[in-house]
Amino acid sequence: MTIICYRDGIMAADSAGYVAKEIILTHAKKIVRASDGSLASACGDAAYIQIFEKCVEDGYADRFSMSCDEGDFHGMLVDPDGATTRFNHKGIRSRYEAPFWAIGYPIEFALGAMAAGATAEETVRLCIEYCDGCGGEVQVEYLVDVSADHGDEFVQDESIVPASAPHDHIVLNEPSVREWREKRGLK
Repeated sequence: MTIICYRDGIMAADSAGYVAKEIILTHAKKIVRASDGSLASACGDAAYIQIFEKCVEDGYADRFSMSCDEGDFHGMLVDPDGATTRFNHKGIRSRYEAPFWAIGYPIEFALGAMAAGATAEETVRLCIEYCDGCGGEVQVEYLVDVSADHGDEFVQDESIVPASAPHDHIVLNEPSVREWREKRGLK
């Protein structure tokens, strides 16, 4: 089970990995970036997720298609312009231009939290705290890779990343994110 949220140029996800409703890892990287800057993530059957992520990373997300009667898969792709495309295991693709969106479980809780004003990161934290099926740390990625543009302005907070976690992505501490956004007049 997984929760993935997008709002205001930020995608956030929990980092727990499950097999048969049992947590098997707590530091899964669930958000990938395409070469054009798009962000994508998926939940459900691991085989479908791997195919989807490979298509995104290789720049072929627009060609991703699958159709099967059985299965559990939901994918979300956010283009550089902020438009969101959802994919499911039936091969249905839907494009949205909503102010926020979520996939996974508990989607209703997540959408309600964001409708009440929570950020994507805050929503994932709330899901981890209050909902069964979410766990691990919060992974945060920006629609525009701000860490590449601003050098060392962002520092990974090692205290919130398990020592065993791979450090190939940046997990930002909340105060530095808020400070950066405030300096630039962002909400």
